[in-house]
Amino acid sequence: MENSVVVGRVSSIWHYPVMGLQGEQLNSVAVLDLGVKGDRRYALYDKKAQGVIDATKWNYDWGETTAVPNMLELQAHIMPDFSSVLLTLPDGTKVASNDPRLGSVLSDFLSREVTMIELPDIMNDKAKRGRAIHLITTSSLSELRRSYPLGNFDPRRFRPNIVIETIDDIVGFAEESWVSKTIQIGEEVMLRIEKPTDRCVMTTMRQGEISYDSRILETLAQNHSILGVLCRVTSPGIIQVADTARLL
Repeated sequence: MENSVVVGRVSSIWHYPVMGLQGEQLNSVAVLDLGVKGDRRYALYDKKAQGVIDATKWNYDWGETTAVPNMLELQAHIMPDFSSVLLTLPDGTKVASNDPRLGSVLSDFLSREVTMIELPDIMNDKAKRGRAIHLITTSSLSELRRSYPLGNFDPRRFRPNIVIETIDDIVGFAEESWVSKTIQIGEEVMLRIEKPTDRCVMTTMRQGEISYDSRILETLAQNHSILGVLCRVTSPGIIQVADTARLL
């Protein structure tokens, strides 16, 4: 394509149907104006505290979340018709969002009375602030591994929507130099890169087979606690793994 530079290809795609829970890897997905379809559609609500819970405390325009770190041990899978979510506990127990047992199963695991709610404000807030899509590159992950070879820099620690496998001659924290530029992914989707992503203690936390490691955040501090970029969707469409990524 004229006046564009190929920077890599899509190596993985992710969405997180329930805020604060593990997400799922996808082969392809629709990217909407508000972000990846199905992303952060649901949240867990603490009935006693009368507020949304997350793996870490965070302030949003619509309110502040309560930190419940062990919720990150739960995995969420959205049904193909997007009508419900299937949650998996560490012991393999599965419960659907439309199952009457959902509240009791979650409450027993999290040791607080919770329920699941739909919360469109999550993605509306992210899109309004130019945070509809979170993108990271393999060159950034490689740079972190060079600083801390024993660290597990699995992309899941950083909760991206899109991971770009960069071409060989791109090294370091490449995506930070793309801020204010547009990246095209595949034939349809265009993202304006708005800002670098600040990192927090959530990157150190245990999830699935990924163990707790405080040195992850210490390593990120060498790059001002930044990894990846946040993007605004300027042209929606479908993306899939192996799609070419071009900087316009």
